[in-house]
Amino acid sequence: MSTFHRAAALDESDIFSNGHDVGGEEKKDSDDGKGINSNYHFLCKTPLHMAAEYGKLKVLNALLVNEACKSNLKDLNDQTPIHSVICSIERAADRRDNKKVDDLVKVLKIFLEKQPKTFHEKGGKMNVTGFDLGRNCKVKKVQELFRGLNMMLYAIRDRKEFNVDDFNALWHGSQKEKLEEAIFSLLEEWAFDPSSRIEDRRVYLKKCIFGIQMFDEDEHFNRLRDIAKDKMNVVLTEMFAIRDSMAEKSQGGRRIVCRDEEGGNVPNIDKEGSQMMIPVKNECTKLGGDSTEMRQFVDKEVLVPLVRGVALRVVKTFKEQLCEALDGETVYLDGLDNVKQKLEGNPNWQRWFTVANVKSADRMKVKAEEYALKSWPGSEQIGDSLRAMVVCRGGEKSGDTIHQTWEQLKKAFDIKKGHGRLKNNFATAGIRKGGKYQKPPDMLMNVVLKVEGCMEMPAEIQVHHEEIHERKESKTHLLFDIGRARSIENLRSSALASNELKINKKALEEKDKESKEKEHTTFSSFQHSYFFLIFLQFLVLMLFHSILISDTDTR
Repeated sequence: MSTFHRAAALDESDIFSNGHDVGGEEKKDSDDGKGINSNYHFLCKTPLHMAAEYGKLKVLNALLVNEACKSNLKDLNDQTPIHSVICSIERAADRRDNKKVDDLVKVLKIFLEKQPKTFHEKGGKMNVTGFDLGRNCKVKKVQELFRGLNMMLYAIRDRKEFNVDDFNALWHGSQKEKLEEAIFSLLEEWAFDPSSRIEDRRVYLKKCIFGIQMFDEDEHFNRLRDIAKDKMNVVLTEMFAIRDSMAEKSQGGRRIVCRDEEGGNVPNIDKEGSQMMIPVKNECTKLGGDSTEMRQFVDKEVLVPLVRGVALRVVKTFKEQLCEALDGETVYLDGLDNVKQKLEGNPNWQRWFTVANVKSADRMKVKAEEYALKSWPGSEQIGDSLRAMVVCRGGEKSGDTIHQTWEQLKKAFDIKKGHGRLKNNFATAGIRKGGKYQKPPDMLMNVVLKVEGCMEMPAEIQVHHEEIHERKESKTHLLFDIGRARSIENLRSSALASNELKINKKALEEKDKESKEKEHTTFSSFQHSYFFLIFLQFLVLMLFHSILISDTDTR
């Protein structure tokens, strides 16, 4: 052991003080040169491990305030000092050494006060955090500490994940005010901070925030929504400033943003009637007596698969027509992964576009069911089974690029009243209509796709300004979802659906892995059997050869 290990065992704290010269003597005892973080120990424990396990509080306090001390180092058993202490508590409890248990619980409290981040380091045979190990410790005093108010407040204030059940148990106690203050502070200052990528907080909110029973109360849920709306307005104000600048700096921008009397020439075009006409709808329902039940069945189980099948048939043509329409410095991207890296090979790009996969039948059936409440069949109202997105480069020419994009698409797909639709949100976004929730400035159009031999299909095309789109993707989606939610159950169900998708995806990956391993095992088994047969055949030949030689010698 090094000098520091011996000092830790004897609770001699002076050597661990900040600024203490620890170099010379350490080098005599150890070749690792790690000073107070030395693991020159037969179990690779550091002095902090020893001070924690033996309950040497003077040394423990000195180490935890020493900036050079690393509290997350692991020993030979892959345990941090926190893991070691919890395991030591369980062993002491097995021996019914209550004094040892109490002394080590004090150690955990000191860690919580001075180095709480250590609790979220993973380690041990099960590779779990110290926090999870403590929550599930068989010693009740340790459970109470890890599920208690101070640990909960630390996790919330330090933006760490916490256990929802623990929060709910505390919420029904006498500490509501402190918990409420911590949660809303987290939302205001971190989760919904407009200067950061708010979308990156979605997983944390779904896992920890939406499930707490605090938001079952209308007062707190409404406050959650109000905060989201206020932060959304901050981001929207930035978007409107970009949009207004676009109008000021280019003729095309003025034409897109301004009204007719102000030099604009891109008014909204409302749709008339259904998004498409499905010729066989009536014939299909008549085959089943044209009852209400039959109409519902045909809409979801016949017409939706039909629409989806046609969409799959014509999606390639849709992409080709977009490529032809959008001439100039336009880049087609096959998917939205690593967009910036893909564009690096085209430094002069002015816009990029992508065509999404055709919507799944399940999603289309949900839409059809909603639309059918107003007009049957609902499947005729689905206008986005085919979807494309065009993103125009920011800068002084952005307005001209967006206007040129509109003109090219209008010409290519003959967009006009009665033949397509246009929602020019560049012109209307920011103009409040009552208390209606605001949306970002963009352009949304439905076009009619004509392919020989197929029925006419509607397709949706979104046109975005690069800088506005970046803010939309990284900030407003989550805020919009929260702002329009009618109850916390809406947010919980979306979180559950998201988790189920992840679980299903993981299950498929594991099944695929298992299948590959099985194939590998089968192939290996086949190889072994094959070589064994070759070897057996060789032995038989050798035996036969020996018999022939022996028979020859006998003769």
